[in-house]
Amino acid sequence: MKSICEAWSADHVIRHKAASGGVVTSLCLYLLEHNKVDAVLQVGVRDDSYIHNELHVSRTREEVLRNAQSRYAPSLTFNRIKEIMDSSNETFVLVGKPCDMAAMKNFVLVFPQYKERIKCYISIFCAGMPSYNATVKAWKQSGHIDEPVTLKYRGDGWPGNFKATFKDGSDYQLSYNESWGKILGKELGFRCKICPDGIGMLADVAVG
Repeated sequence: MKSICEAWSADHVIRHKAASGGVVTSLCLYLLEHNKVDAVLQVGVRDDSYIHNELHVSRTREEVLRNAQSRYAPSLTFNRIKEIMDSSNETFVLVGKPCDMAAMKNFVLVFPQYKERIKCYISIFCAGMPSYNATVKAWKQSGHIDEPVTLKYRGDGWPGNFKATFKDGSDYQLSYNESWGKILGKELGFRCKICPDGIGMLADVAVG
């Protein structure tokens, strides 16, 4: 570790939208817009789902911003990684959890031809990954029967509210203490409970 810094985005829109001061988003945009990388590998919600997450390849400012904010549910992060790497000669910054940093480092050990394609590793701090059931439990407190059409866990201010929006236009919100503290954080997988690295020690930059 070289230094510990206090930082936030100078862009007020990014700082408000993101969950940790917009630091990750701003770093990614800097690398992208200054041609340090061709794209950002980051997790965001799947297009056809309010809850399921997947790895996105973001090449524009709009795409990076769309995938900002925390996603407190499991994600298919590496199921398409070889396909993505083989489909072009692009270079990337990887954004993810500490275990995603470890997974990618192991991936390029097995496939060293991709090592130089990952130009930067940016990790978020992680206290564990809640189950999908935890998310469902949180929004069902609203009394709605139909599933939400959109759902965010944090952001739009700090730390930000859990917010489920429904087809009829109504929404249901929980404070961070109510959502993470009383529901989501209570349903972590065993692997998360014994994690040796919650702060991204393998990354170039870790943000929390």
